[in-house]
Amino acid sequence: IGKQIELASTKTLQEVINRNVLNEVNSNELVNINYSDTSNISSVIINTKLVNNILNDAYNVMDEVFNNHLEEYFTDLEIPLGTLISKSIFSGMGPNIKIPITPVGSYKLDILTNTISYGINNSLIELYLKINVDIEALIPLQKEKFPTETKIIILSQVIQGEVPKYYYSSN
Repeated sequence: IGKQIELASTKTLQEVINRNVLNEVNSNELVNINYSDTSNISSVIINTKLVNNILNDAYNVMDEVFNNHLEEYFTDLEIPLGTLISKSIFSGMGPNIKIPITPVGSYKLDILTNTISYGINNSLIELYLKINVDIEALIPLQKEKFPTETKIIILSQVIQGEVPKYYYSSN
């Protein structure tokens, strides 16, 4: 069952990537860099409308997959009748009984930003789509849960600041 849940989680994440949610993104439209009069960078603004559109598209894909395709990733489980009656004495005995697996899942999407100092007066800005998928397989008398988390990079851009005429390090 664990492998089927893992496969379903992976397939769900692949759908977000395969359905061109992120392929339509133009990085030049995603980040707007404003300059001051002296051609120094005064601000870096992330286009929140475009980011929210990406998030909305990803939600639509996830919702469609969870509502229409999640059960396709699971096959019925075949267990010998003796295993259902007794785990020790009759285990593995009797005819196989097909037990349907009912998948139940939830997901959470978020946009994360990360800014890292990158050299002298430079910054690296990264934008990620974070996807958390929890799929639980319900079968009679037990359930198994498999949480999956991934981050898909949307943007990675170096913002170059002005290099000072002199640089002093106290080390």
